[in-house]
This record gives sequence, C-alpha cells and structure tokens, in this order.
Amino acid sequence: MSRRRISAAPVAAEVLEPRELLTATVASHLVILSSPTSGTACGAGHNLGPQYKFALESASGKVVTSDNSSTVTLSVVKGPWGYDEFGPCSFPSMPVQQGELQFSQVTFYVAGKYTVKATDSSGLSVTLPPVTIVAGPAEQLAMTAPSTAEAGRPLGTVTVSVEDKYGNVVTGDNSSVVSLGLYANGNTTTPIATYQATVVDGVATFKGIVAPAAENYRLSATVSSLPPSFGGVGWSQQAGIEVA
Repeated sequence: MSRRRISAAPVAAEVLEPRELLTATVASHLVILSSPTSGTACGAGHNLGPQYKFALESASGKVVTSDNSSTVTLSVVKGPWGYDEFGPCSFPSMPVQQGELQFSQVTFYVAGKYTVKATDSSGLSVTLPPVTIVAGPAEQLAMTAPSTAEAGRPLGTVTVSVEDKYGNVVTGDNSSVVSLGLYANGNTTTPIATYQATVVDGVATFKGIVAPAAENYRLSATVSSLPPSFGGVGWSQQAGIEVA
C-alpha cells in the first residue's frame, strides 16, 4: 500500500499587545476638539454662548478614557478694554468624563475679541484661537448730552446708542430711526421741539439742537425698532440741561 504525505500550511501565532498599550492611562496634553471663533453677548433668556470641547490625550494621541476626576478651568487671557473675566452666570470650570468634556454655557457679556486659555487640574493647558463676541438683540437706549448750554445757541453734540441688554452697542444697526424730543421746565408730556436721525453703526448723532430760553431742559429719545415699554425710551441725565 502506498503512503500519502499530507502537509498543512503553517499558521501564524496571534501576537497580543499588552493591555497598557491599548488603553492610555496618563495624559500628557490637553487637546482642543471644538473652539468657536464668534458668538453673541448673552445670558438668561438668550442663546448660550460659545461651546468649547476638549480631550485629555496621552503622548501617543489616545484619549485617556479612564480619567473621570480631572477638572478643566477656562480663563480669559486677553479681552476688550482690559476685560479679563467671564460674566457672573458663566461656568468656567467643568469635570472630565471619560477623558473629554464640553463647556456648553460659557457666557460673555461684553462685546469684543477674547483669547481664552484652558487649564486642567494637573497643570496641562492650551490657549484657544480668539473668539469675537458681538452685541445681542437691541433692548435699550443710552444717551449722552451736555449738562449746560447757552440760550439761543446750539447744544453740544447729543448721541443716542441702541444697545443690547448688557450695554453693548448694536453696531449692525444702520436703519433704525431715533426721534429726540426737547422738554422744558419739567414738562415731560409735550416737547417744544423734535428731531430725527438714522443710526449709523448703532449710534444716532444730533447736532444743532437749540434751547430758546434760559430754563432747565431734558431730552427724551425713542427708537423705531423698540417699543417704549421695552426700553425704547432714553432720557438725558435726571438733572437735565441747564441753559443760561
């Protein structure tokens, strides 16, 4: 009887990586996953501000999913006019969950450009790209006017700004019309003269207003884009404009 020789192809043995190579356990850097470059000055009753998302990663670039105890804090490195803090309703610190976290309620109240820095509880940090905050919806008026003047001569320049809830000028408004009334001797019902101007970059400018006699005057402004009951009335200072 003849014999057959049966051969089989060699099977490669599976090489398993050590578990510590598969799961990152030590974070070496804080990584930006999401960082907005624009937003709106906001607070209660408005949309939330910019949303930032981060991850703690190992030197090999793996998310440290075992980290559920670290905390990341946001701080303003540079802001408009030296403004270096968040508003009182912001949430500048958040805990990490499985190596990641997201700030969903960061609130800016002052319009302008900000540079924000994130730092975790172990000292890892990263500086985010600048974010530009613009004014929110128009909600009020603000007026600047002289406190003294001469009878029969023009007052100084009067300006009326259309502002959001937090006092930021709504610079995108170039269509609202501001009406200005001049009132005398404490009369706030019937103006002795009225003026109108269209806002430019959120500000209406008035020149050539004349107080006819030596009295105490006040100015009142209303704007077409806001009803008076919703803050659309702005008065000059309570002491009025003293005309001699």
